[in-house]
Amino acid sequence: DYLRLVVQKEQEIQSRQKLEDDLESARRAAEEANQAKSTFLANMSHELRTPLNAIIGYAEILEEECEDRIGMDDLLPDLEKISSSGKHLLEMINQVLDLSKIESGRSQLYLEKFYMADFLKDVVNTISPLMKKNGNELRLDERQLPEYLYTDRVKLKQVLLNLLSNAAKFTKNGQVWLVMEPAENTQNAEKWLTWVVRDTGVGITAEQAKSLFAPFTQADVSTTREFGGTGLGLAISRSFCAMMGGSIEINDGWTEGAEFRVNLPCRMELSWMDMLTEDKIDTAAEEYVVVAMTRDNALTHMLSEVSSMRVSVRQTPAELMTVLQQNMPDLLVIEHAMSEENDGLYHLLHQHYPSLNIVVLLAATEVDQFLIAQPLVGTDDGFLDYIVQPVEVLELQARLYSSLRSQRYIRLLEERAQIDLVTNLWNTQHFVMRLDVELSSVLRYQRPCSLLKLSLDNFTEIRALLTPQQCHRVLMKVGAIIRTTVRHCDVPCRYQDNDFVIILPETGQQQVLPFIQRLLQQLVPLLNTLLLQDFHIDKALEVHLGAVVLVHNIKELTTPVVMEAIDLSLSKSREAYGCGYYIETL
Repeated sequence: DYLRLVVQKEQEIQSRQKLEDDLESARRAAEEANQAKSTFLANMSHELRTPLNAIIGYAEILEEECEDRIGMDDLLPDLEKISSSGKHLLEMINQVLDLSKIESGRSQLYLEKFYMADFLKDVVNTISPLMKKNGNELRLDERQLPEYLYTDRVKLKQVLLNLLSNAAKFTKNGQVWLVMEPAENTQNAEKWLTWVVRDTGVGITAEQAKSLFAPFTQADVSTTREFGGTGLGLAISRSFCAMMGGSIEINDGWTEGAEFRVNLPCRMELSWMDMLTEDKIDTAAEEYVVVAMTRDNALTHMLSEVSSMRVSVRQTPAELMTVLQQNMPDLLVIEHAMSEENDGLYHLLHQHYPSLNIVVLLAATEVDQFLIAQPLVGTDDGFLDYIVQPVEVLELQARLYSSLRSQRYIRLLEERAQIDLVTNLWNTQHFVMRLDVELSSVLRYQRPCSLLKLSLDNFTEIRALLTPQQCHRVLMKVGAIIRTTVRHCDVPCRYQDNDFVIILPETGQQQVLPFIQRLLQQLVPLLNTLLLQDFHIDKALEVHLGAVVLVHNIKELTTPVVMEAIDLSLSKSREAYGCGYYIETL
């Protein structure tokens, strides 16, 4: 009987192990399929959007020509139809692209300071034609508004336009309200703002509201036939609100139509770098010299609309070199496709102009290959930054300003000895200071924060097989990959020789897991490829990562407590063979 029980127990263990293996395989297959879907959507959206931008651009140029020339007014209605239809199709493609960026983890925040009055005027001007189309009246209700906001202007505008366009589309000869008021039910009401979009349209039932924020979902099947659309606007809006530290919800109490409420902080917490240099870059007071190398007319037109930047465009390397010899610009923007047509252009620029700040424009399909070929992105020896196309004017402007700021950050902090010169990440001194700031923010503003500690566990063993220069290349690569993975508000640091820590402000359990997976998926293969192909070392790096999600309901949230928790989490992650991670909520 004892032997039979042992055999049964062993069979149960094997059966359970097989079930767990099958579940893990199914999970990985589902994740790979989902990633493949997101990549496909991003690639297809880009391929569709590029020629569509050209169609819209040329249609607008022809409209201007017809308006200026006598006797061609009869062509204007047809050209307006081309432009209007193109913009409608572009809007739907943009939504698919936004969703694919969110799902693949490539959607980032670009924080900027802007005046509320100018922002509202921009939103109203954009949505007014759609309101008039259905005979609707747009009403603004402004109550004790802040003078300015500090958040992602492009994403906030898109959230409001998604809600307002839905209200205009589902309301005919009615009224639509855009109400702004201090947020309720928060301990810091003066720091938060509630945006309310209310209409007198067809309304939403309680059953329809349950799936309203799901991708590719509309109220019912007849909605798509009658009103059109992709069903992505609300799903994207919810993701953007979460990224900006807020939320979006539907108000069941409004019975005359539909009402959506968006709660967002008026001023997202400034990072320490922003505090140091907030007053040092005034985009309205300075004009920056930017040289662009592109043959894309739509991109050229977009660059010309970027405020406070004097942009000159060149189409050949010879023209570019002539300009650089005459005057060194603040930024050089290069379309990556043109550099591939001219072999050795990047090397030539780095050789003759090592201090030149270069930003590269990439298609979504070129990112991975570019990062492998250019591991020093974001360092003094590489490119300052890269921007994935297609991109809107405001987002392009924010990224270019961010690039200008990042250079000043590095110079300023090098003077204060806050930068690790090998990896170009923050050093331990800066990490200790920033951790205290973030812990205070968690307790004071009741916002989550995540702390990651990444360790190259067997790098000491591998170091013995490398030269000092090769060791530096490995560590520089780690720093470059981390910098291209984190957001603008995150704090990546080199903590010790083989350890790195990353502070992720306003990041909870749901957001930290995709970040960890994305970081390890990029870091581990690229480092092992570097060791094998460049240094001929057939030994894989053992990378482990421990994470702690900090919440405000713990009283003893001190630096020693947090560091003990992160070290324990890292120890648990080492139970996984080779590479692994472990997440703890504190």
